[in-house]
Formats: sequence, C-alpha cells, structure tokens
Amino acid sequence: MREKYSLIKQLKAKDNEINYDNRLSLMGQGDFPGKNSLMRATMNIKHHSQRLTIDNPEHPFIFNGNENLVGAHSSFYTKTDKNYKVVNIVKKYNELLKGKTYYALYFLYCPDDDSYKLVERQECENLTENFGFDYRNDYLDNSEIGDFIPSNTILYASTSYDDDMNVSTGVNGRILYGVHPAVQDDAIIISESFAKRMISNQIVSKTIPVNENTIFVNLYGDKDNYQGLPNIGDIIDNGILAATRQIRETKMFSDLRDNSLSTINFSSDQIYYGEGEIVDINIYCNNPHLKINKINKQLIQYYNDSKFFYSEIYRACRKIINSGAQNVDREINRWLRRSMEYLDEEAKWDFNDNVFSNLMIQLLLRKKTPIVRGWKIAGRAGNKTVTSQTWPDEEMPYTTTESWTDEYGRVHPSGEKRRLELISNPLAIINRTIPMALYEPSMTFILDRTREYLKTLTSREEQINTLFGVIRPFNPKYADDMLDVYNKLTDRQQAKYIEDAIYKWSGIKIDSFDPTVSLRDAEIEVYEKYGHFLQPYKLFIPKPQWGRDLYVGDYQIGYQYILLLKQSGEKGFSVRSAGAISDESLPEKGNDSKTGRLWHSETPIFLDNYNVIQNRIWAYFLNWREHP
Repeated sequence: MREKYSLIKQLKAKDNEINYDNRLSLMGQGDFPGKNSLMRATMNIKHHSQRLTIDNPEHPFIFNGNENLVGAHSSFYTKTDKNYKVVNIVKKYNELLKGKTYYALYFLYCPDDDSYKLVERQECENLTENFGFDYRNDYLDNSEIGDFIPSNTILYASTSYDDDMNVSTGVNGRILYGVHPAVQDDAIIISESFAKRMISNQIVSKTIPVNENTIFVNLYGDKDNYQGLPNIGDIIDNGILAATRQIRETKMFSDLRDNSLSTINFSSDQIYYGEGEIVDINIYCNNPHLKINKINKQLIQYYNDSKFFYSEIYRACRKIINSGAQNVDREINRWLRRSMEYLDEEAKWDFNDNVFSNLMIQLLLRKKTPIVRGWKIAGRAGNKTVTSQTWPDEEMPYTTTESWTDEYGRVHPSGEKRRLELISNPLAIINRTIPMALYEPSMTFILDRTREYLKTLTSREEQINTLFGVIRPFNPKYADDMLDVYNKLTDRQQAKYIEDAIYKWSGIKIDSFDPTVSLRDAEIEVYEKYGHFLQPYKLFIPKPQWGRDLYVGDYQIGYQYILLLKQSGEKGFSVRSAGAISDESLPEKGNDSKTGRLWHSETPIFLDNYNVIQNRIWAYFLNWREHP
C-alpha cells in the first residue's frame, strides 16, 4: 500500500531552520508585519518594489535591521573582493568635457591571482518607465592609473547607501494627524522643504533620426557656431530638446536663411521634446562617406570622439586578452565585442528592426524632480497616500516647548519654532488597522524629547544611562548590544558617540518577530520612568491675517518614515483616459509620444467649470490657510 504523503516533517524541519537570528532574511516579510494587519503588511511589500530611489535618503529612526540585509544583496553597488591596481582608465568624451567625467571604464589588475576586472562608471542608471537614480562615484573619480585599491573597497554605489554602507530608502518626516479638507481619504499635505528633500530622477532616452536630407535647427548656436543639439552637461528647461528640418528644393531659399535656421517652424519642423540635464550622447552612423560641413560639425565631432573612445577600449581589451592572464573578467570580452561592432564600418545599425540610412542620435536626459501635487508616497505600514497640496514652510503648523499667556487668556509661542512637514488623516489609521503608523511617531517623539534632555545633562554617565534606559523597554537585546559597543570605545570615541546621539539622532531597532515585547507596554514604562522630560509640544497654526498665531493644544509630534512611489500625477487623472484606447479598452500612448515628438496628449478634454466647482466646495470649510 502506498504511504500517505505528509508535509508535517518537512514543515517542522523548515521551522527549525528559521530561527530567531535569520528570520530577517525572509525578504517577503515587509517592515513590521507583527504590528499591522496582514493586508497592509502585504501592501508594504508591494510599496518597496514600487518605490523610487531618491538623491539624499535618510536612515529610519525606527528600523528593524532588514534594510542593510536587502542592500547587501543589491546589484547597484560594486565592492572589490581582492587587492587591485588601476592599470587603465578610458573616459568617454574626455577632451570635449574638459576633464569632467560622465562615463568611463576602469581596468583593474590583481597580481595575486593574475586576474583582470572591468568596472563601468556611470553617471546614473536608466530604468524602465523613465525612472532611474544617480550613482555615488567619488572613489572612482579620485582614482588614477597606478593607484592600488584594497579589498572590500566600495567603488561606486547608488544614492541609497551612505559612507558606511547603511541602506536608506526614504526620509523621516515630522507628521501631524489632523482633520482638514485637503487630507480626506488618502490625501496628505506636505511642506515645500519636505518636497525638496525627496528629489527623484527621471531618466529619459530620446532617439532622433537624421536622414541625408535632414538638418538640425540652430537652437543652441549663433551665426558663427552652428549647434543643433545641446552638449553634455547642458540643462534643458524650456521643454524643447531639438528640432529637425527636411530640406526640400522648393523651399531651400527660405528654409536655409540664417534667421530661418535658428527659428523653429512649428508647422513643418519635427520637434523633439524633453527636459533635464544631458548626461550622455551616442551617435550611430550607417554612412561611412559622411562629410563634415557647418551644420553637422557638432555631430561629426561627437561621432569622431565616440570612435576614439571605442578604439581605446578595443586596444585595452585586446592587450589584456593577449597577455595570457589566468582570469579575465567576462565584461572585458563583452566590451571588446562591442567596440569591434561600433568600429566596423561595413556593419549596419538598425532601429526598431529597420536599418536607417544616415545617422541616429541617442540622448540621455536626467531631470531632478521634487514631490509635486499628485505624487504618491507611503509609510511603512501599508499606508499609501497622495500628495494633495504643498504648503510654504511658513504656513505649516509648528511646535514650541514653551509658551506664555497674555491678559486676555490667549496663548502665544515662545522659544524655538519647529515646523511640521506632513499633515495626514487620522481616520485612515483606524480604518486600515495599522497601529504601527501611530507607534512610529510616538516612539520618535520620545527619542526627540530624549535628545533634547540629553543636552541639559552634564554627566556623560547620566546621558548614557538615560539614552539606553529609554531604548531598553522597546528592545532589551539591542540596548545591551549597543551598550557593550559603547563600553569598548575609547574616552574620545564615547564622547563622539553621545554627540552623534544628540545631534545626529539615535534610533530604535524593532524586531519584527519578537513576541516578548509590547510597544504599548514599552511606551507606558518609558513614560512612567521618564515622564518629567517627555512633555508634549505646544502646537500653533500660523494666522498672519489675525496678527497672531492660533494655539491648538499640547501634542506629541513625532516622525514617520516616508517612501516615494513611482505613481505620479502625470499618469493619474487621467487626461490620458480621454485619449486613444487600445484593443483591450485601456488608455495607450502613440509612438510619437513615446519617442518625445509630442509633449502631451493632443486629445481634447472637457473639464466643465472645474475651478468654480472647487471654490464652491472649499467655501463650506473653515480652512487653516487661505486658498486661491
């Protein structure tokens, strides 16, 4: 008889493997799965896959340790595994850029095992859907031929890594949960300074075909220097990247006049739209007999410099392969093949499976974008929200630690004013069953007030006992581990430790799978012991039209860690929903829009009198600030 098949033994064996120390290696867990509903924890996992890499992220004040574990397995940084020597550096457009590097190849050699390695230096990473991020290339940019690079050296990394390779994905925003018409449902109000702290990169590749009878309009030159394209490093802020013109015999005398060559003819010229900084230009040529003239001089210069770049790569790669080295990086063979293809004048390039006759120019643009109205952001509790308004900093509510009351009983602020950065809907927390969205600001408030209290203490022993006394109820093991690290430091290092805790913040590690700690009970314990300095802030709302600021009450204001998601208002509303429809009844973009030939949809859309309707709605509410 066949034995019954059971998974019990296998599941028990797997459970034994998942011990306390390596549970965090399960990357599908989310941030705080034990502190939120299962559905929102699942959404949190999705948010991490949808987030954007910002330029200056911060490490979260409340963390669980899987941040660095994820970063250690990322493919967007390179760390040496051996001791290397820089034997060659090939920079793209080195003479044109006058020493500034946007793209380069570094050839490294390890004499210990006779191996070669190739490292590609990029300014940014171009991902799908016009998204991307910058790289931190400081180490490579400061390296020269002949330099020795020790093992375990970070050559480059994305902006998610700091100097100590701690991984950060968002920023800590000072948040208030309050009722306001602009934060209904999933909406949130942000300050201008917070929007500028979350700068993301839109990386767009634009391709421009140039036939034999096509010329560029002289948009960037003058009568003496013809320039139809921006140079690398130029910033396009007017929305027009370039324009091409077909030369027709019937219009040659009018189209080729000097004043006509520098002016776009919107009825006949092909316009290519784009914004941002030019970070790379690639020229592909299928015309080996191309002759230089006044109009195409810039293109020929870039093409000749590209051939020189690939010629240098070919010589460097061929030399390494012919050296008979024991271990040659696979990338060296790939770049050898790539350089041979580029330099082969008999081979033909194709674009979209079609061989073109003359030139194809590819430009890579990088646009720095702060958060604007319509962008989606999310906390780490599955609490996704949409930016409804961006307020000037001076119009955001603020807190003080002190106040005074006048003879009429009105409360006035006193001392330092600290602005809030986020205003969110408190009812969404209850509806979504995500208590961690409240625990996080509450715990960071405790840290904030503790940091301020440490400044008043003169004894280092009192400072360290207070700091770890606050952290221990939330995570005893983490507090003990950090205290052991502190005790092993020198006197000077201990002083620096306290200074960093006060002025650079300290955080609390919350273990995702620790059933022995209740955050609620931990907070009660901290307040019972340190309640004398954990006093709430005085909250005020600016009212310049009243001649004074409005006192709201006493509140515990903390921070929430915010991620920037890929969804933006550009694809939201959906002016696109009134445009072309695919066979699946979904909005779609035409080829002209995808290639940058159209700046926006040309499909008309009727909005009725939207502004009048909106103003009538706002008239029913008492607002914190005036709305246009």
